[in-house]
Amino acid sequence: MRLKVLATELPDTEMQSYTDFALASAYLMQGEDEAASGKLQNISETAPDILRAHRFYQQGIIAFHSKDYAEAAALFRKSLSCPVAIWQLRLIMS
Repeated sequence: MRLKVLATELPDTEMQSYTDFALASAYLMQGEDEAASGKLQNISETAPDILRAHRFYQQGIIAFHSKDYAEAAALFRKSLSCPVAIWQLRLIMS
């Protein structure tokens, strides 16, 4: 019920970013890194900061899985550089 209300409150482009992030998260949990990466690429640079921070963090996980440790570290740092509240960063890292 809450999702229906949220869907009517958010602009379509913003809702699409959240949908892509949710799908990417599901793909990542199933070990489908390529599919997750494709969905994460759909999230724009103008998405809300917290969503961008999550995007970079998950891209870092994918890079780590690929043993591209330098890229993973860069993406983790990029995630932390997004201007979000400290409590939100704790959610990302948990």
